[in-house]
Amino acid sequence: IRDICGEMNKKIPVIYSGQDVLKAPDYVFEDDEPAEKIVLNVGTIDQRKNQRFLVDIAAEMNMLGKRWKYVVIGPDNNEEAHYLRQKISDFKLESQFHLLGEQDRTSIFTLLRQADVYFQTSKSESFVIALLEAIANDTLVLAMDYPALDEIMPQSDHTRFDQNMSAREVAAQIAELDNDVHLYREMRHQQFLHFAIQFAPELMRDRYVTLYRGLIEESAIPQSLFENNSSFFYTSE
Repeated sequence: IRDICGEMNKKIPVIYSGQDVLKAPDYVFEDDEPAEKIVLNVGTIDQRKNQRFLVDIAAEMNMLGKRWKYVVIGPDNNEEAHYLRQKISDFKLESQFHLLGEQDRTSIFTLLRQADVYFQTSKSESFVIALLEAIANDTLVLAMDYPALDEIMPQSDHTRFDQNMSAREVAAQIAELDNDVHLYREMRHQQFLHFAIQFAPELMRDRYVTLYRGLIEESAIPQSLFENNSSFFYTSE
């Protein structure tokens, strides 16, 4: 995109096609939350993605009496994946970690719905659609903080962790959140509300229209392209 616009320092807008939610989740929950939560991480196993930090957090969570399950999805035929498996073994966490490798979209959506927590371990990302998909499926998102998250999820010390925090500090905050069931549910609800306001499909459609009209005004694309496809922009579908 930078090659096309020719301005390396220009902020480039991202337009997401929208995650359709047929029905907002009821803000009514069972009295009991599962004691053994499922934590999901999606992405190529890579040092930049920082899945190794998840192993450190799991070990610290165990010390706090929270032996959760951790599911990692993504291409894993590389040196970092070998390192990750060895680290899991060294910490004796084999029974808690499940590295499923690359999965198709249907499997990922199923796991997103089943997970209790989606944990974004990477410290450097742009617009991560998987986070929105998790929130759309009413799964709580926790993440190491970075600027692009401001668009995706609300600011909160309970769900966004400073990059300088140790695994022990992060685990302590997660445990505190887990121990307060009302706070846990409120954070999940606030994330969904933010998603519904920012990323509803009709809002995404309007952003497409605005973008294309701007391109027409700048003569970047011909008016005829917009006219020939006007039904696409104005359909309720």
